[in-house]
Amino acid sequence: MALPFWTTALLAAGLTIPPLVLLYFLKLRRRQVEVPSTLLWKRTVMDLQVNAPFQKLRRNLLLLLQLLILIALAAALGRPLLNHLAKTQKKAILLVDVSASMRTVEADGRTRLQIAKEEAATAIDNLPDGGEAMVIAFAERAWVAAAFTSDRALLKRQVDALDCTEASSRLGEAVELAEAHMRVRPAEAEGNTLTTPITPIAPADLILLSDTNLGDADQVVVRYSPLQIVRIGQRADNVGITSLDVRRNYEQPELLSVFAAVRNFGPEAVRRDVTLRVNGDIVSVKEIALQPGIAAGRDRSDGSAPGSAGAVSFELTHEAGGRVEVELAGRDALASDDVARAVVEPPRRVDVLLVSEASWFLEKLLASLPLRQVRRITPAQYETLIDKPVAHGGLLAEGRLAAEVAVINQHSTDKLPPGNYLFIDGVPEVPGVARGDEVEGRPIVDWDATHPILRHVVLEYLHVARWRRLTLPDKAVRLIEGATGSDAEGEATSPLMAYFAADGRQYLILSFDLANSNWPLKISFPVFAYNAVRFLGSAVEGASQSVSPGQAIQFRVPGQPNQALKLLGPDDRTDRVQLNRDGLAYFADTDRVGFYSLEVPDVPDPDRPTVAVNLFDANESNVRPRPGLAVAAQSVEQTASLQRVNQPVWPWLIGAALAILCFEWYVYNRRVYI
Repeated sequence: MALPFWTTALLAAGLTIPPLVLLYFLKLRRRQVEVPSTLLWKRTVMDLQVNAPFQKLRRNLLLLLQLLILIALAAALGRPLLNHLAKTQKKAILLVDVSASMRTVEADGRTRLQIAKEEAATAIDNLPDGGEAMVIAFAERAWVAAAFTSDRALLKRQVDALDCTEASSRLGEAVELAEAHMRVRPAEAEGNTLTTPITPIAPADLILLSDTNLGDADQVVVRYSPLQIVRIGQRADNVGITSLDVRRNYEQPELLSVFAAVRNFGPEAVRRDVTLRVNGDIVSVKEIALQPGIAAGRDRSDGSAPGSAGAVSFELTHEAGGRVEVELAGRDALASDDVARAVVEPPRRVDVLLVSEASWFLEKLLASLPLRQVRRITPAQYETLIDKPVAHGGLLAEGRLAAEVAVINQHSTDKLPPGNYLFIDGVPEVPGVARGDEVEGRPIVDWDATHPILRHVVLEYLHVARWRRLTLPDKAVRLIEGATGSDAEGEATSPLMAYFAADGRQYLILSFDLANSNWPLKISFPVFAYNAVRFLGSAVEGASQSVSPGQAIQFRVPGQPNQALKLLGPDDRTDRVQLNRDGLAYFADTDRVGFYSLEVPDVPDPDRPTVAVNLFDANESNVRPRPGLAVAAQSVEQTASLQRVNQPVWPWLIGAALAILCFEWYVYNRRVYI
């Protein structure tokens, strides 16, 4: 083990300097000689004084020079280094990660964000005279925490004010925002003529302060400035809940099934208790054992380590609605993923409104499903009754469609109050949706088997003789697509089934008449009908509702249009939201995991409109810093702290010793004594 610089230097000095000083104290042993004259007595007395041991040292230039030589050489033996921060350019942009994984608590008790703040303060102190810096914070989204300024105190205050969100980490928007602020402003107008806008890039250092668990790092392109990464954190021990599914049994709605997926991201095997709570009360506790999450020979846990993932399930009878929580016992590096939450509504069977001319097949199909009620009316009756409330024989209840799902067969309409609609051989007449030409005899080329509507639906043997082309909004999800012929880009397709939601309405569209297909004869069609009704009516069927941090959430409060209501969030947070005329409210500031609910007059707490926000991001739960981060497929050099420059000093010390030695030789030869 190498000795510290000062230890080596002191040891060398202790071995050399005392003997040198001692030599000046020692008396020379001289031979006695008788002389015939006393003329030399004066000189002899002087020699005796010089060589007398342990006398008071007098001023001696040679001794001083020799001491300096030994001190310089002793210090050089320690190989000292001058450690200082490399100076940045005139401008610096600090990109500070405030995502969920930055809440990780390190071994010294500090969170990663606290460490990042200290490194940011060091970077601000390191600015050259007159230099400027700006601070950009980012998680799921990025924002400017401090604009370009040379006021170091202000920059430090803004950095200190940063707080962690519990959202996922995305670097791309932060880099784009930084590069936008690096551009010089376009030239302004001169008279009535605009000068040519020139936007050169002002050089600036990009300093990323993050634990490098970035979900989009391989997609980020840094174009105008090198990126310096300061990697924050070391801990890797974390166990998190990565998903939660809470749903009611379709045939026995009073039965509630809870399924939680748990994953170990740490290097050690763990056993954890998993607790199920309903409305705050403990219902059940189970134990789960997980193997290490880091496989041998691999740098990160990507699901390759066998046994690192597990699951726990609960089943209970719960006839009311409420809040469901699954919690991992014990403590680890990150607390945000130790609890998963879901909201379930009271079990209610779905009411279906069938808008169709006489259709024996559809009526029998819907009657076979576990629905509460199926009501059939003709398209003409629908157009007449849709604007009337239920109390007057109509179809509306509190401004919404009274039935949870409306199945509209061979009819298109624009009379669509808030509700859930399944169109068969018809379309909702809303902006962005239109029917086109008829397509005949073309095969089905693709379908989304992962979507809940098509789960367990086998379509290999489905044949549709004729269907209509559909024009749909960009946000529409194409569930089944068929070939329509060839175009300049190859085989053209058109959706046979699509889904989208807008303005408090859900639309599922089939672009063909069931009579023009063999689907009613296949067992997959009742499965599809079961999935479709369950999916469209999920808001009232008791399925869990959850969104990720940073995503907007929607509340529906019938009978309270245009009202301002109080929103209750995690950590005793309160806000105000405004309902629109349809009784809908949107809230986007969901940067904390937990329950968000609206305080509605005359509605008890368990029945309040509530949405659960959960992390459910394996990239954030895997808190182990990524040592080999690739940005735009290129590896980026990282440091554990801001880069310091270690400049060796010992060559200068040796040079100084040689210079003093030369001067000492000159003095000795000139016999100069002081």
